[in-house]
Amino acid sequence: MKYIQFKIYSNQNNKEQTNLFFRGLEFIIEKIIPAANPDFEKVIDHIREWCLEFNDKEPIPLREIGIDKNGKVIAKMPYKDNYGYWTDNSLTYDDFLERFETSEITQEYFESKWIEL
Repeated sequence: MKYIQFKIYSNQNNKEQTNLFFRGLEFIIEKIIPAANPDFEKVIDHIREWCLEFNDKEPIPLREIGIDKNGKVIAKMPYKDNYGYWTDNSLTYDDFLERFETSEITQEYFESKWIEL
């Protein structure tokens, strides 16, 4: 297994900058299409750090943990009815290494964060 973490800076994940038209469009779409992460949709924009787990055979994330600016775990996916933010995406392990400033973390650290929520 491989584990990485990376930060999302506020300008990369900031809905406050979205104009009113797109907020309205998003509201309508959310009413028509069920949320992929019903328990965590409202907190995803507050995540500032992600921890991801990969196995050695598949290049896509298996599990993910979202941490807010205060270091508190506010999301873990897939979990119950939540598919995941990154696990429901087509980015591979190498894509994360290329697109984000990642650092390796241990399985113990990942598991300790997973059980916080």
